[in-house]
Amino acid sequence: MAPLSGVLITQLGWRDAYIWLGAIAGSVIILSALFLTRDSAEGGVLPYGAAPQSSQNTIPETPLPSISGFAQSPLFWRMYLSFGLW
Repeated sequence: MAPLSGVLITQLGWRDAYIWLGAIAGSVIILSALFLTRDSAEGGVLPYGAAPQSSQNTIPETPLPSISGFAQSPLFWRMYLSFGLW
């Protein structure tokens, strides 16, 4: 968004740029709201606290990794840096 903001501000001025950025953000919000569903059963997800019908389809419980396991994961460090540098 920052490069787009910079281009719009230099081309249109800050007032018109903020109007366009608001219109873009609003349209993205409206378009993403079209993908939301109200009923979790449509997506095949059980409501919170509901027990599955048969125990054959359940995923076996796996132990949670330790903190040192997270610290060794490259995905953890990418997420840490992306949130930390923001």
